[in-house]
Amino acid sequence: MSICQNCGTHFISSALCTTCRPAMPAAPAPLEYATPQKLPLVWTEKFALIDRAGGVGLPKLTQLPLAARLRIHCNLFAMLFGVLYYVCKGMWKRGVSLALLAIALTLLLQWSAAPLGLSADTAHNLATALSALAYAWRANVDYYKQAVLGDDSWW
Repeated sequence: MSICQNCGTHFISSALCTTCRPAMPAAPAPLEYATPQKLPLVWTEKFALIDRAGGVGLPKLTQLPLAARLRIHCNLFAMLFGVLYYVCKGMWKRGVSLALLAIALTLLLQWSAAPLGLSADTAHNLATALSALAYAWRANVDYYKQAVLGDDSWW
């Protein structure tokens, strides 16, 4: 849907606004991302903490108290549900990327279990735990990237 720059009329099928001037080209409508007004209070607070930590790179993370750091880096639902959590939040690309990384980690640990002196079950459990922690650790910042910055990339 486009909006005419002159009169503000919404129109769908034409590239030109026919209400005010037929020859006036219209600007495409900006993409809508989640704003803090559209998000639940829990996410608004988490996103405010990520902003206080300096954004996606989290350069000021060490200046925050431990409880705030844990709220940024710990998402219980992502740890329990993994890729399904990412898909439900609309971050399926990142979920698939993390799932492929988890599969690669599992295969690597299974392959190197004997030389490391681990049983196959121990290696599998270790890979599962590390994968769950990776989902929990990344989920909030990944959702911040998608909801606030509009970044829908694979990583």
